[in-house]
Amino acid sequence: MTPSFYPQYPSYKAQARRSQTAVHRNPCPAPLPSSLPPPPPHLSGLRITG
Repeated sequence: MTPSFYPQYPSYKAQARRSQTAVHRNPCPAPLPSSLPPPPPHLSGLRITG
């Protein structure tokens, strides 16, 4: 049981690291446009029109 879990442990850690990278990338572009003044109003108008 110990040896079986050993090989899976590194796999799980590798996936967890990849998940964090995707989460970090998602919030990166979100705060970027939010910080800008022209993109927020433009997005708001487009969303209301939709």
